[in-house]
Amino acid sequence: MSLYALVVGIDAYQPPLNELRGARHDALAVESHLRSRIPAKELDLLSLIDGKATRDAVISGFRGHLAQAGPGDTALFWFSGHGSWLPVPPELAHLESTGMFQTLLCVDSRQGSVPDLIDKELALLIADVAAGGAHVAVVLDCCHADSGSRRPDFGAYDHVPGIRSSPPSLVPPAVEALLEELRDQIGPDSPRAKVFDSVDHVLLAACGPHELALELRLGDHYRGVFTTALLDRLTQYPGATYRQLLDDTGNLVEQMAPYQHPTLFPARAVPGGTLADQPFLGGPARVPQTSMTMRFANRVWTLDAGAAHGIEPGTEADPTVVAVHSSRPPLKARVVEVRAEHSVLEPIGWSPDALDRRTGHPVVLARVPLPAEAVRLETAAAGEYVRPLIARTLAAAGEDGVPSPYARVFDPADRTRPPTIRIRAVGPGVVQLCRADGGALAPPHPCRSPEQAARLVTDLEHIARWRLVEGLDNPVSPLAGAIEIELAAVPPGQDVDRLTAPPLPVGADGGVTVDYHPTRDGGWQAPRVFVRLRNTADRMLYCVLLDLTERFRVHAELFPGDWIGARRTASVLRGRAVRLSLPSGAAVEPGARTADRFKVLISETPLNERPFMLPRLGELRPSEPVSSRVGLLNGVLDRLGFLATHRDADPAEPGVVGDWATATVRVTVRVPRVPGRDPA
Repeated sequence: MSLYALVVGIDAYQPPLNELRGARHDALAVESHLRSRIPAKELDLLSLIDGKATRDAVISGFRGHLAQAGPGDTALFWFSGHGSWLPVPPELAHLESTGMFQTLLCVDSRQGSVPDLIDKELALLIADVAAGGAHVAVVLDCCHADSGSRRPDFGAYDHVPGIRSSPPSLVPPAVEALLEELRDQIGPDSPRAKVFDSVDHVLLAACGPHELALELRLGDHYRGVFTTALLDRLTQYPGATYRQLLDDTGNLVEQMAPYQHPTLFPARAVPGGTLADQPFLGGPARVPQTSMTMRFANRVWTLDAGAAHGIEPGTEADPTVVAVHSSRPPLKARVVEVRAEHSVLEPIGWSPDALDRRTGHPVVLARVPLPAEAVRLETAAAGEYVRPLIARTLAAAGEDGVPSPYARVFDPADRTRPPTIRIRAVGPGVVQLCRADGGALAPPHPCRSPEQAARLVTDLEHIARWRLVEGLDNPVSPLAGAIEIELAAVPPGQDVDRLTAPPLPVGADGGVTVDYHPTRDGGWQAPRVFVRLRNTADRMLYCVLLDLTERFRVHAELFPGDWIGARRTASVLRGRAVRLSLPSGAAVEPGARTADRFKVLISETPLNERPFMLPRLGELRPSEPVSSRVGLLNGVLDRLGFLATHRDADPAEPGVVGDWATATVRVTVRVPRVPGRDPA
C-alpha cells in the first residue's frame, strides 16, 4: 500500500501579504520525516515550495496526485503558510453560519483576480480523494484568525514576526473564480450538489478559528510551533493515534504559544472507533478508554469538561472527584474550580510529578457531590429479596465499587431530596422504572439475580444521565435567550434552506408540533423540516444542538458545534432538511406520537461536545458483575463520543471564565386523525 503526500510550504508571499520565515523549513522537515518513516517504494511525494505553490498547482496536486490513492492507500495533505478569512458571497450564504469562509493563502492568492483557497473548496477536493477509498489525513499549520471582537489579546506577540495570518479580505471572492463544484451549490436543487459535513477525512489543525498560529526561532531556523511539536510527537510515538497526537502536541504547543490550541476533526469517540482513533496515516482504530482528559497546562491540572457538561464544584467535604482511568492505586483529583468549558483540579495524595505533564491522561468521574436521582424502592410485591438486591447493586455501581454517582436509594429523612424515580413491582421478581408521578420510563425488567440487577441499574443510570443533560440550565446567564431554535416546514420542491420559509408556531407550552402527511395510497409520509439556530445577540457565540429522544438517546448529529455570527442564523445540516419520524419499529397509525427535545448549548468559548453522547436505552450493557467493574466508564461525562468539527477547541483565552446557557424546544411528531379516512 502507498502513501501519496502533498506537502505545501510558503514563505515567499508577495505584498500585500507578509513573508514568513518558517513554512519552507516546515515542509522540508515533513519531507524528511516521511522519507525516514515510509519505504521509498511506498512513498509518492509531491512538494510545492514557495513559488510552485500556486492556487492552480495545489488544486492540481489534489486532482492529479492525491487522487491516485485508492483502497488501502493513504493520502496526506500538509500545509504550512498563511490562513485568513473571506466574506461569503450572498449566493453561498447558506453554507456558512459565520458569514466568513476560512481560507488558505496560496503563493499567488490576492494577486490580481486569484482568490484564496476557501475551506469549502478544500472540503470538495478532500471528498473527491476520499471517494477513491483512501484514508485521507490533513494537517494545517496556519491561522484561522478572526478580526472581530472574538480575537483574544495577542499583544504579547507584537514583537514576533511569525504570525501565520493575513487580514481578512473585505470583498467576497468572485463566484466565477471558485471551483465549479462550489458554484453548483448556488442552485438549491442542483443534481451535482455535494454535502460538506461528511466525516471522510481526519484533520489536525494548528489552532482554533479565532486563534493565531505562530512560527518561532527554534534551533537554527524559524519553524512553525505546531509542525515542530507534531513531528516531535510522531518521532517519539510513531504509533500514536490522531486523538493522542492532539493531546500531546497541544501540551507542547501551549508551552511555547499559550494562546494557540491545536484542534482535531472529527472528535467523535464511538464503539469501534473512528478516523481520529486510527494511528497517524491509517491503521486499525484504537477506541479511547474515556473521553474526558486531564492535562497539565498553565501550572495546574485541568479537565476538559466544565459547568456546561454538568460538572458541579461540590464542597471541601463533599467534592467532585475524577480518577485516572485504570491507575493502580487510583490517582484521584478533586475539582476545585468549575468554568464553562473546563475545570481546575487538585491532586489528592499524589505529587503533580507522578504523571507525565507532557501528555493527556484519560479520567473517569469517581464522585459527584449529589446524586442526580433519588430512587424510591416500591418492590415488596416483587419479593423480599428484590429490595436488598437493588440496594447492594446501587451501592457498588460507581468507580472502584463505590455507590453510583447518579442514583441512590431515597432516604425518607432527607427532606431536601424528594424521590424523582420510582422502582415499582409489577410481578414476582419483576420491576419497572417509573417517573415520580408513576408514568413508565422503561419496559418491565426482571430482577431475580445480580446480573439482572446490574442491567436494571445500568438502565437507571442511563436515564439519570439523560435527565441530567435534559435539566442543564443556567438561567442567570446573560446569554440566556441569546439563541432561538426554529423549525420551518420544507416548501414543495425545495431541498436547501434559503431562510425564507416562516418558522412553525410555538405552542403555549413552548413546544412545536409537526404532523405526518397522508398519501394518496393510504399511507403516511414523515414530515421534513428545516431546523435553524438564530443568534439574537450582538456577538458571535458557539453552539451545539443536542437531540434528546424519547428512547433516552442523546446525539449532536444535526449541529455538532460551531460559531454563529452576531445576528445571524445557522441552518443545521448545512441547510438540508431534517426528517422527523416515529421511533424505528413503532406503528405509523392515527394517534401515534413521539417527542424529542432539541437543546442548544450556548457558550462564549468552544465546548467539548462529546461528553453529552448517549445511545438508546438498552444499548449499554454491563460486561461483568457490578461489584467488580473496576475502571468501568460511568456517567454521561465518560460516555463520550459524537461528531464534532475541526473547530472544536480548548478555551481561546486561558484564565478567562466563559459564560454559558441553554435553550430547549420540545418537538412532538404525531400521526393525525384524518376526517373521513380514519375510524372515530
